Amino acid sequence: RHDSTGTRSFAGLGFRQLAFGAVNPRLAVAAAAGATQGVIEGLEDPVMANRGLYYSNDSGASWNYATVKDAGLTIDPSSATSVVYNATSRQFFASIQWHGISASTDGATCDRLNRQPGGLSPVSCPATPTTSTCLLYRGEFAVVPGRNEMYFWYVDGNNGDRLIWQTRNGGSSWTQINDDGITNCGDVLGGCGTEQGSYNLELAAVPNGQVTDLYAGAVNLYKCRITTASPSCNGSAPDTFINLTHAFGCPPSFGSIAHVHPYQHAMSFLQTNDNTRVVMYFANDGGIYRALDGYTGLLTGTCGGSNQFDSLNQKLGSITQFISFSQHPTDPNTLLGGAENNGSPATSTSQSTSSWVNVNAGDGGYNQINPDDPTQLFTANTDVSIELCDLGVDCRAQDFSSVLVVSNATVGGDSGPFFTPFILDPQNSGELLVGTC
Repeated sequence: RHDSTGTRSFAGLGFRQLAFGAVNPRLAVAAAAGATQGVIEGLEDPVMANRGLYYSNDSGASWNYATVKDAGLTIDPSSATSVVYNATSRQFFASIQWHGISASTDGATCDRLNRQPGGLSPVSCPATPTTSTCLLYRGEFAVVPGRNEMYFWYVDGNNGDRLIWQTRNGGSSWTQINDDGITNCGDVLGGCGTEQGSYNLELAAVPNGQVTDLYAGAVNLYKCRITTASPSCNGSAPDTFINLTHAFGCPPSFGSIAHVHPYQHAMSFLQTNDNTRVVMYFANDGGIYRALDGYTGLLTGTCGGSNQFDSLNQKLGSITQFISFSQHPTDPNTLLGGAENNGSPATSTSQSTSSWVNVNAGDGGYNQINPDDPTQLFTANTDVSIELCDLGVDCRAQDFSSVLVVSNATVGGDSGPFFTPFILDPQNSGELLVGTC
């Protein structure tokens, strides 16, 4: 789309967030970042001039490109990954990739804050930065409604956790929040910390009386209670980050009773008029989930504990993405699939029912049913990680070989793409071909 002047094209962009001003409700600011589709369609080169911030003074009927300044200089366009409005300080705050946090009162001109959290100093993030020195790749904000209290979480270009930071004075100073409970989340199959933080990263700050319930979304959902006694999540549960979902399994089981899909992208909440209950919504790769009361229903980080999440996906139809699938050599009822972060599902009744079971967990990629012995199922997760189980569709995650059939070490230390392709050799039983980098 083009705005009313025709001078700015949004092609190749991904709009990350939209914020509305409280003083002028017709004022909106949008954050635009580079999108993979823009690279595919060749619409990001040569100057990537459309990234950054846009503002509208007429409720979105027309849009204008905002001026972003760093050290008094108008900077080259860069991805804006998040924008919020702090109604108490009457300012918009935006995360500008490779630069830092910028603030604006009108949405038209944004200036880099003099005080930045963590390692985002003018030395490491100059007005003309290089990606090798500035640590800010993606950042996310959360503002507590009715308070001058704001949180910022960011990752570097390698998905490294650069921590969560709090400001109670509009960015004049920042305090580090302890997120050890996120880094050491207790899951046995991965998913702790900011794995894929450039893809899944989200914050929400919910007022709970004089307390703040801070929610952090990465692979899992986490919650910490900010209190006077524990102002930086450095107490014991619930005054430290607890893992609400355990999406990739925690001992002794392979999954939490929460059964909430991993890879969190958005959160929203609404308090009742008397502020005694808060309804919460969480959006992730698997759809939308709800908690009818975040105050009393989301309290435990214990493995297998019961948090009151509701799945709202029953009427969405199938949103499972299959990477590949395999057929039984003689039985048309039996199929095996790789469903990205929905594991590796299989069925032995494809001709009569629509029911599938997950034979293996994790990020299901390429797979094979051995035509010489159809009870042998080969599945794979990310990179080079081929596993084997010989129980057919009765396989479960714990039944696959504890030692990978093929790993990085098997192929001389080589690596593969996110999903590494492989096939069984049809003419040489027991041999397979793997396509690494």
